[in-house]
Amino acid sequence: MESKNIILFVTDLHGDVSVYEELFRLGAGMNVKAIIIGGDITPFMMGTGEENIAIQRDFIKTYLIPRISKFKKDHKKVVFLMFGNDDFKVNYDLLIQAEKKGVLKLLHQGIHKLNDWTLRGYSFVNPTPFFIKDWERKEKDIEKDLKEIENQCAEKSLIVFHAPPINTNLDIIYTGEHVGSKSIRKFIEKAQPTMTLHGHIHESPEISGNTMDKIGETICINPGNAKIILIDLDNPKNIIFTK
Repeated sequence: MESKNIILFVTDLHGDVSVYEELFRLGAGMNVKAIIIGGDITPFMMGTGEENIAIQRDFIKTYLIPRISKFKKDHKKVVFLMFGNDDFKVNYDLLIQAEKKGVLKLLHQGIHKLNDWTLRGYSFVNPTPFFIKDWERKEKDIEKDLKEIENQCAEKSLIVFHAPPINTNLDIIYTGEHVGSKSIRKFIEKAQPTMTLHGHIHESPEISGNTMDKIGETICINPGNAKIILIDLDNPKNIIFTK
């Protein structure tokens, strides 16, 4: 890409260091403005015990934050990220501390500028059958949260949702069922941000055959599990998978 307004996006890495290292390598070697990580950033845990919480906390403390800090120091580029439903919320304090130190920027319910774009994020997902419930909310509560920013989506707005909107190419599980959020779809239909980035449903791009959909004029993207993509913000439909 010749554009100088490129971002890298990846979601659902689940602690895969090889993907993280590829992400930082690409972020350094290309004309990339920023890296965006859309949730489920720590190792996947089958259960909610203290030992599992400690494993995720150790990953954030000993690998992720130092690695992002080194990337920022070496390349003077910003990393935006947030938790997803498989990340224990009790460890969120580590990310808050890192943001206060200028290491990274937290997307969840925040607002940031990237050139002339406005970035926001929302970690909560609609209810799932999975173990960790820290980042789940009922649809009515998601709708209430998003109502607060419904009229704040100016031109060139990008919102990172961990969950995808329902009844799209982005929310189909192996059974063929659509399991995305009704409230997120309703928000997109009304607010019409320029672009939304999603994850959570790993297999949806494989099942639907598409990583992209449109709701009105909003471009919606779910690249799938741990798939790094380049997005040209000057031409948002221009998406390139790195492998």
